[in-house]
Amino acid sequence: MCQEPLARPIFATSHFIRDPLHDLHQFSDVAMHWSCYAAWPEQARFAALYFDSIASAAIENELWPVVHRSSKVLVRYGVLVQELSVLLRATGSDLRVPENEWEDWLNDRWREQVRHSLEETALRDALGELRQIG
Repeated sequence: MCQEPLARPIFATSHFIRDPLHDLHQFSDVAMHWSCYAAWPEQARFAALYFDSIASAAIENELWPVVHRSSKVLVRYGVLVQELSVLLRATGSDLRVPENEWEDWLNDRWREQVRHSLEETALRDALGELRQIG
């Protein structure tokens, strides 16, 4: 995007757009600066595509069963690693939280993981739902 050397914080996804003719294919499985990603005109559409891709695949994943899903957030539980995955629709970002730290994370420790104000806004918007998860 900006052609500057990649430096943290970065945003990246897996290769989820398989169709090489899709207009966003070249950005699938590519890392970019969070600041570039947040300012990108296609950011919201790209994030929603990624969210929907992961949410669709999650239905069949026994090792990462869905704990909660809404229009804002997808929460899965990693059976083998005993952590929660919080995927935000607005950003497409995935935050990982060890199960034994979930309550502390919800109470304020989530701030330590936030990489950009766009992610902070999306997470704040989903916190009410996340606090309902036991």
